[in-house]
Amino acid sequence: KSSRTRGGGCVLDGLHFENIRMEGVGTPFVINLYYRFSPDGDPDYIRARDIREVGDVPYMGSFSYKNITCRGCEVMAGYFDGLSERPIARIAMENVSFHFSPTAKAGYPASVYDPHPVCRAGLYFDNVKEISLTGVTLDGVAGEEILLKQHGSFKRS
Repeated sequence: KSSRTRGGGCVLDGLHFENIRMEGVGTPFVINLYYRFSPDGDPDYIRARDIREVGDVPYMGSFSYKNITCRGCEVMAGYFDGLSERPIARIAMENVSFHFSPTAKAGYPASVYDPHPVCRAGLYFDNVKEISLTGVTLDGVAGEEILLKQHGSFKRS
């Protein structure tokens, strides 16, 4: 979680997560560059969805997830939201399974602006340049499995 005012030379790139088992996690994966810091509201500049001057904003590069099982999910499988002016470079998932609890309760996938509670939602991608999903399964999703907003290439096999 971060925002366009929290750059400070922050670079996250080449992160690899493998052989993980999660249980009872509301939203197993979250990368949120529109993080809501103040409960009273942040300045319009921070929450604006239009492209702003790049400046000193965080860089979110490549993230890969492999051989991961998520059981008892409730809110959303994953929430990936890069900045309009500096999208997340790459999200790759291989052999990742999401199993939603049949008694899941609605909640918020990430601290976002104008949140709407969701329950058993799929994978959400906004401002991501490259998305690759291989062997990704979602069991018990209510609605669409994949929610794509602004993105570059998308591949699912």
